[in-house]
Amino acid sequence: MADDRIGLIKDIGSVIARSHIHIMSVHTIESPGSKFHIEKIQCAITDKKKIEKLVLKLKQIPDVREVGWQIV
Repeated sequence: MADDRIGLIKDIGSVIARSHIHIMSVHTIESPGSKFHIEKIQCAITDKKKIEKLVLKLKQIPDVREVGWQIV
């Protein structure tokens, strides 16, 4: 979960791209005050160690409040 701000998707996308991971979809939800929250980003990856490294990097991005993952 992340709070909306200009450049947030670019920042998240850059971290994921530098990790050589393909983004399959991005899901957002609208909240009161015309703000959007990123609810879920689906990526093409199954390597647990690579996922854990990515999660640590994503948590360092300003306005990212929560990062979780699951292999589907």
